[in-house]
Amino acid sequence: MISQNVSLKKYSTFKIGGPAKFFAEPKSIAEIRELLMFCKKNNEKFFILGNGSNVLFSDNGYDGLVIKIGKNLEAGKSLHDVIQAAANKGLGGIEKLEGIPGTIGGAIFMNAGAHGQQISDCIKSVVSVTTYGEIVTRTNEECKFSYRNSAFRMLDEIIVSAEFDFTPMPKEAIKSNRKEVLTWRREKQPLKYPNAGSVFKNPTSNLPLSGSNLSAGYLIDSCGLKGCRVGDAEVSELHANFIVNRGNATASDVKALMEKIVQEVKKKHGIVLEPEICIF
Repeated sequence: MISQNVSLKKYSTFKIGGPAKFFAEPKSIAEIRELLMFCKKNNEKFFILGNGSNVLFSDNGYDGLVIKIGKNLEAGKSLHDVIQAAANKGLGGIEKLEGIPGTIGGAIFMNAGAHGQQISDCIKSVVSVTTYGEIVTRTNEECKFSYRNSAFRMLDEIIVSAEFDFTPMPKEAIKSNRKEVLTWRREKQPLKYPNAGSVFKNPTSNLPLSGSNLSAGYLIDSCGLKGCRVGDAEVSELHANFIVNRGNATASDVKALMEKIVQEVKKKHGIVLEPEICIF
């Protein structure tokens, strides 16, 4: 079940990353428990991976066990599949998350959102496995959802499933919302090159500028950083909060470009941008 020295490039939408010391794709909760026991016995750290759409792996890889949650577990299902299944029943509430290339587990972990909706809007409860193999069920409130955040960022637990509480809606309205956001993504986001989605969180508080609802993309664009490059990592010409891999970008290239962005935005606006992607 456990492989060694597995390249993480193909498991990242950035197409960047060195080898994982250990790698596994469990098909059940029982196998997850076995993997957690392996980590305890061998004093190995672990990282939970979904579709790899919000992560930047180090050029040196990951010195531990990468546990990839696949479709055999509910948390490994794609957002698209869940949105589609709900839509078929006339249920909405997160249909505007259509096009986000993540899994349910990853979306819950970071409370993924777009166009005024976030996955926590429709979460009733979440089931996870602790490092001791115990199964825990948390209500929406106990998950402590906030902007691009949840309690799971602070917990060494593996999300395995969730119960949803969707909103009944006319099927045509759901279809229209999905079509609208997909059109927006095609027009506004750089889908041609490998990327990890929005790199920085939108600032939400303590903004020194008048009008406190400024996006990270706006702030970066206002600094004239579209097209700025470090190696093959480039600030997208289409959306300034996206960094794209123009071919052979390294994690070091991306990190250096992110640091430049942070410095320029702070210099011009007095705002310190925080990463939205997970960085190793």
